[in-house]
Amino acid sequence: MKVFIDTKPETRAACFQSGRRVKNLEWVSDPGKAEGMITDLPELIVPGKRTLYLGGIVNLFPLTDPNSIVNSTTVKIVSPYRADPRFLAVQHSLFTQELGAPALLRIHFWCRTPPHTVPRLNSLVTQLDVVFRLFAGTPESLYTVGNLFEPTLQTQLNFPDGGVALLDFAWDLPEGDAYYSLSLIGDTGAAYADDQRNVNLLFAGNEPRAKLIDPSHEWLDRSLENFVNPTPPGERSFLTVNNALVLYQFAEKVLESHNRRAPVSIFGTEDDDSSSGTSTNR
Repeated sequence: MKVFIDTKPETRAACFQSGRRVKNLEWVSDPGKAEGMITDLPELIVPGKRTLYLGGIVNLFPLTDPNSIVNSTTVKIVSPYRADPRFLAVQHSLFTQELGAPALLRIHFWCRTPPHTVPRLNSLVTQLDVVFRLFAGTPESLYTVGNLFEPTLQTQLNFPDGGVALLDFAWDLPEGDAYYSLSLIGDTGAAYADDQRNVNLLFAGNEPRAKLIDPSHEWLDRSLENFVNPTPPGERSFLTVNNALVLYQFAEKVLESHNRRAPVSIFGTEDDDSSSGTSTNR
């Protein structure tokens, strides 16, 4: 595929590095000759043009009118954690019935982020996407303590079948430090993934298993591969604009709960990949 790239310099450099490991990818400097486009700028998204969007999900709103591209199947939005090997290992164990039905999910997302709405909101949206993918649906209620302008934010998401997800954000780690962990307890097993030595531990009966991984830039490798050499599973790794809009709306509900100092009930949500950002393909 001939691909034209128009991104920030640091994104461009990372794409060129990852692109070396992707077959059938040819970079072109003329957008008129390109079969696909990569950008991290919402204003450059063109309906009808196969586009890989690498920017923040929140940046799409309201800078871009979602109504103009909401039905486009050519715009592929990357949610990095969908292609992160830590998440994929846990998701695979869940979808192959090694863990049973998800019961309790806990995610710690600790980093150094300035007290600005957009970067912190983007972090919240990406982790909501992780939750919805693993539970294959959306919650019926949620409760939040903390907000984007405080050092921490915690939210509890309650699902119709009794499952619970807990998200814990800390924004004030020392510069250069970050920590991410995900633990999932199912009714027949549990999985734990974090960034300590890049080891994933899986407990599902018999002896525990460990998966040793290096997740750096692997999400970008996978995203470029799925974009240039599309397959049905690869296509499902991307968000549509409609998926992104729903995640953004749920993020607003998380903040609403804190502002109201009360739980927020969600009505009319369904397990629908076209509207909720979820995937039920197992």
